Amino acid sequence: TPHGKCVGLMLRYVTQYCLNNPDTDDPSTKIYSTLAKQLGWAKWDEKEQKAAEKVLEKLRELYKKVAFPEKIQDIDISKEDLENNLESLVNLCFQDASGSMSPRLPSKADFENLYRYAHEGRDIDF
Repeated sequence: TPHGKCVGLMLRYVTQYCLNNPDTDDPSTKIYSTLAKQLGWAKWDEKEQKAAEKVLEKLRELYKKVAFPEKIQDIDISKEDLENNLESLVNLCFQDASGSMSPRLPSKADFENLYRYAHEGRDIDF
């Protein structure tokens, strides 16, 4: 699967993960909120969390409009293949600088769950 397709597919899940950060000092909500307001997807007086979630709505709309895969299953990767390669995938995540520069630093379990949720197309709730 091409790198860009994988990155695009995971963007929704990583964005949700950042927006669910229990750390109140996390800048993600403010960043996504400002983005949504600047692009006219949210009103300037809208609460930050609600405005930030507009980015997720727009991602879903875009995926549908261009027939982009919304979950790992859509690119023909079975649950068995995912589980068999999960440890390697997570190890690669820890080697990638973008993971360590994220506003919310994922643990090994978080990375595993991100992949599992993305495989099934489940919204991130952790």
